[in-house]
Amino acid sequence: MGDDGELRLKLADMIIARNERGAVNSHRAVKALLNLLDKYSEGNRVLKLELLERAIASGWQTVYPLKPWEAAAILSDLEAAPAGSDRFQSAQDSGERIIRPEDSPWYRYKKEQENGKV
Repeated sequence: MGDDGELRLKLADMIIARNERGAVNSHRAVKALLNLLDKYSEGNRVLKLELLERAIASGWQTVYPLKPWEAAAILSDLEAAPAGSDRFQSAQDSGERIIRPEDSPWYRYKKEQENGKV
C-alpha cells in the first residue's frame, strides 16, 4: 500500500465493512486479505481497487478473483480513459503495466476455440 492514500482508504473501508459483518480483523486475517489482493490483482493497483470495491459493495468478508475478461475489460478501460480521470490516470502516470484484452488467457483461449485449435 505504501504511500497510496486511495488504496489505504479503500482497505480501511473494507476492514470497517468486515467489522460490521462480524469478521475477525486480526493481524493474520488482514495479512491474508492483503496477500489475496496481491495474488488476484497481480500487483496492479487499479485491479486492487476494483477487488476492494466489489467486495465492499457485495457485502463480502474477503476478495474474490475477477474473471479474466473482467480484468481485461477494466484494464482496457484504463488504457482508453481520458486524461485527468482519477485512478485510471494515476495508474498510467505511475507506469503500471497495462494489459490489453487480447493479452488475457481467456481471450487467447476463445480465439483458439474459434479457429478450431482447441
